[in-house]
Amino acid sequence: MELDRRFSSKSGQSTLEYILVLVLVIAIFTAVGRVFQAAGVVDLMMAPLKKEYKAVYKYGHVDAEGPDEGSRAFHPSALYGQPGRTFVNPQR
Repeated sequence: MELDRRFSSKSGQSTLEYILVLVLVIAIFTAVGRVFQAAGVVDLMMAPLKKEYKAVYKYGHVDAEGPDEGSRAFHPSALYGQPGRTFVNPQR
Protein backbone atom coordinates (compact mmCIF):
# COMPACT_ATOMS: atom_id res chain seq x y z
CA MET A 1 0.00 0.00 0.00
CA GLU A 2 2.77 2.41 0.89
CA LEU A 3 4.34 1.96 -2.54
CA ASP A 4 1.08 2.79 -4.36
CA ARG A 5 0.64 6.08 -2.51
CA ARG A 6 4.17 7.22 -3.25
CA PHE A 7 3.92 6.67 -7.01
CA SER A 8 0.26 7.44 -7.52
CA SER A 9 1.00 10.92 -8.92
CA LYS A 10 1.81 10.57 -12.62
CA SER A 11 1.59 14.24 -13.56
CA GLY A 12 5.06 14.36 -15.14
CA GLN A 13 4.67 11.23 -17.22
CA SER A 14 2.95 12.88 -20.18
CA THR A 15 5.51 15.69 -20.24
CA LEU A 16 8.33 13.17 -20.29
CA GLU A 17 6.63 11.24 -23.10
CA TYR A 18 6.20 14.42 -25.18
CA ILE A 19 9.87 15.28 -24.71
CA LEU A 20 10.94 11.79 -25.77
CA VAL A 21 8.70 11.91 -28.85
CA LEU A 22 10.08 15.36 -29.72
CA VAL A 23 13.66 14.07 -29.44
CA LEU A 24 12.75 11.12 -31.66
CA VAL A 25 11.16 13.37 -34.31
CA ILE A 26 14.17 15.72 -34.32
CA ALA A 27 16.57 12.77 -34.65
CA ILE A 28 14.62 11.36 -37.61
CA PHE A 29 14.39 14.78 -39.27
CA THR A 30 18.13 15.33 -38.86
CA ALA A 31 18.98 11.87 -40.21
CA VAL A 32 16.76 12.33 -43.28
CA GLY A 33 18.27 15.78 -43.89
CA ARG A 34 21.80 14.40 -43.77
CA VAL A 35 20.92 11.55 -46.14
CA PHE A 36 19.34 14.01 -48.61
CA GLN A 37 22.36 16.28 -48.42
CA ALA A 38 24.81 13.40 -48.94
CA ALA A 39 22.82 12.08 -51.91
CA GLY A 40 22.66 15.50 -53.58
CA VAL A 41 18.88 15.74 -53.41
CA VAL A 42 19.07 19.26 -52.01
CA ASP A 43 21.10 20.45 -55.00
CA LEU A 44 18.65 18.83 -57.41
CA MET A 45 15.74 20.56 -55.71
CA MET A 46 17.50 23.95 -55.70
CA ALA A 47 18.61 23.82 -59.35
CA PRO A 48 15.33 25.16 -60.81
CA LEU A 49 15.32 28.02 -58.30
CA LYS A 50 18.90 28.99 -59.16
CA LYS A 51 18.53 28.75 -62.95
CA GLU A 52 15.07 28.67 -64.51
CA TYR A 53 13.21 30.73 -61.92
CA LYS A 54 16.00 33.29 -61.85
CA ALA A 55 15.90 33.69 -65.65
CA VAL A 56 12.10 33.94 -65.75
CA TYR A 57 12.04 36.47 -62.93
CA LYS A 58 14.89 38.55 -64.34
CA TYR A 59 14.24 38.41 -68.11
CA GLY A 60 10.84 36.82 -68.68
CA HIS A 61 12.00 33.67 -70.46
CA VAL A 62 13.33 30.36 -69.14
CA ASP A 63 16.32 30.25 -71.50
CA ALA A 64 17.07 33.97 -71.37
CA GLU A 65 20.54 35.26 -70.68
CA GLY A 66 21.52 38.82 -70.11
CA PRO A 67 24.68 40.78 -70.78
CA ASP A 68 26.11 39.77 -67.41
CA GLU A 69 25.82 36.08 -68.38
CA GLY A 70 27.65 36.61 -71.66
CA SER A 71 24.93 36.80 -74.30
CA ARG A 72 21.55 38.29 -75.08
CA ALA A 73 19.83 35.08 -76.18
CA PHE A 74 16.07 35.14 -75.64
CA HIS A 75 16.39 38.57 -74.06
CA PRO A 76 13.41 40.88 -74.63
CA SER A 77 14.39 44.01 -76.53
CA ALA A 78 12.68 47.36 -76.75
CA LEU A 79 11.70 48.65 -80.20
CA TYR A 80 11.81 52.42 -80.39
CA GLY A 81 10.33 54.67 -83.06
CA GLN A 82 6.78 53.53 -82.47
CA PRO A 83 4.30 55.02 -80.08
CA GLY A 84 5.43 53.71 -76.70
CA ARG A 85 7.80 50.82 -76.29
CA THR A 86 7.16 47.36 -77.62
CA PHE A 87 9.06 44.50 -76.12
CA VAL A 88 9.64 41.61 -78.49
CA ASN A 89 11.76 38.51 -78.47
CA PRO A 90 13.37 38.16 -81.90
CA GLN A 91 14.35 34.48 -81.38
CA ARG A 92 10.76 33.22 -81.14
